[in-house]
This record gives sequence, structure tokens and C-alpha cells, in this order.
Amino acid sequence: MKALFFLAVILGGVWFLRRLMAHPSAVGQKRATEVPSELVRCHHCGVHLLASDAVIGDQGHYCSETHLHESEG
Repeated sequence: MKALFFLAVILGGVWFLRRLMAHPSAVGQKRATEVPSELVRCHHCGVHLLASDAVIGDQGHYCSETHLHESEG
């Protein structure tokens, strides 16, 4: 019975180590393929956000339609 317990512990340790060793390389590969996003600053309140999420107005980028209309008015 003790032998089965130790075998289970050893197999669990090997599985854990293999998973731990494989994880950092997978994360590194994912980050290498991601395209970095540009951050812009809201002209009205100063909050930083992704350029793809920003609303573009005459004076620059805005975090929402509300701030765009408040700055233009």
C-alpha cells in the first residue's frame, strides 16, 4: 500500500514539473506573436486607453462619446 502511495506521489511530481517547465515557453511564444497596442490619452479627462477603443475627435482622442461632446461644446 505504501508503494502505491509513493508511486502516486512520484508520478504527480513528474506531471507537475513537466507542466511547470512547459508553461513559461508557451507564455513566451504567445507574447511574441501579440501586436503591441498603442496607448492614447483622453483629451478631456486624461485617462489612458487603447487607441482601438478611443473615440477620435477634432482635438484628439477621447475615452467616450460623452467626453467628445463635452469638449467640443
